[in-house]
Amino acid sequence: MESETVLVFDGSFPGFLCALGDALNILSKNHPLPRFEESGKDCAPGLFSIRLKARRDEARAVRVWKRIESKAGEKAMIECRDAFLSDAPMRFQALGHAMARLYREGPRALDDWADPSMALVAKACLRTRHQAHLATGILRFSELAGGTWYAPLDTDCDVLPLLGNHFSSRFPQSPFVIHDTRRGCAILHDPGARWTIAPGFHIEDSSLYLSAREDAIRDAWRRYFGAVSIEARENPALQAAHMPKKYWKYLPEMNFGQAHGILNPCEDPSWKALVSSNSPRPPD
Repeated sequence: MESETVLVFDGSFPGFLCALGDALNILSKNHPLPRFEESGKDCAPGLFSIRLKARRDEARAVRVWKRIESKAGEKAMIECRDAFLSDAPMRFQALGHAMARLYREGPRALDDWADPSMALVAKACLRTRHQAHLATGILRFSELAGGTWYAPLDTDCDVLPLLGNHFSSRFPQSPFVIHDTRRGCAILHDPGARWTIAPGFHIEDSSLYLSAREDAIRDAWRRYFGAVSIEARENPALQAAHMPKKYWKYLPEMNFGQAHGILNPCEDPSWKALVSSNSPRPPD
């Protein structure tokens, strides 16, 4: 029985591209496509599997991207990137197969939805983009005491790379943070500078203090929301159908018990003091 090669990467898109580069080299020797596996995940090793670690190398990831892009085109590559950011369980293997085909056959391969891998990539890409589109409408920014605007976010797909350009062009003169609380990373934007994604982002100490203006607006909005509500016609099920409950925790009108002046735990309202990493990296 022929052994199976498993390429283990760090879970990032640059790491996946490095693993894909190894996979293309393996395919060039007429071996089957390796299996892709994220490090740290509980995956049962096969009896005859050979596990190889794909080391993340930013420069190499760029070279692999350009190598495939020269055959597939930018549009197809962006679609694969967005599919990678989804939460589809089998996306890594499907992307490995899809991007290998794109390298061999060009962009037309992505339209072959009869291929289950191509169909999965298209569906995963659509899911990520749909969630990013929803986030542009549901995201709530709060003005902190230091003048920074802070917006927490919790989505099934990793949508931060798709939000940076939208919000930086919409609020070019505002310092803001979009915090993905599930993945522990955040978009950081300062006026006049390009936005970046900071990994390992966490809130320190005990409170994020709202500005006095923000606190007053929140209080007025909650009172308005309560005043226009007709108790006899309340329908929580219908409300949840229009606005799923998973989005409620970051909506001021749904958090009547929130303490005045405090948003979430943190002492210093400046985003520069909130980033655990001293050198935020550009978006993957």
